[in-house]
Amino acid sequence: MVKIKFSLSNSLIIINFIFFLKNQSKLVTEKKCYFTPLFGAMLADSYWGKYKTIFYLSIVYCLGMALMAVSAIEFDDSGTGQTVNMGLALAALFIIACGTGGIKPCVSTLGGDQVTQFKKKNNFFPKIFFLV
Repeated sequence: MVKIKFSLSNSLIIINFIFFLKNQSKLVTEKKCYFTPLFGAMLADSYWGKYKTIFYLSIVYCLGMALMAVSAIEFDDSGTGQTVNMGLALAALFIIACGTGGIKPCVSTLGGDQVTQFKKKNNFFPKIFFLV
């Protein structure tokens, strides 16, 4: 069973871990989140279609978010748990980037396909990009 202790030292460890991940996450998420939509668009156009791509890769995105939550749990008190947590968090960021890449190119085009009138389309896209 995992015990979570809240103390000042644990809070400082978490803050240092967050700042470390902030620097590392730029390597993982910023580059991959803008590169993986190419693969998401290829999946949607060639194999699954827009709806299935959004559905399946939303599940991948949710699994990445769950793994990120699990990575916040301290696994052992010997000091090696931080390495495990860091690895889980970086893996979670990669999975989230893959899930995001599948959702980004499909949501706006699926919504645009639902709107048929030109005037409504001009109002739809600014709203969807504001929400995304």
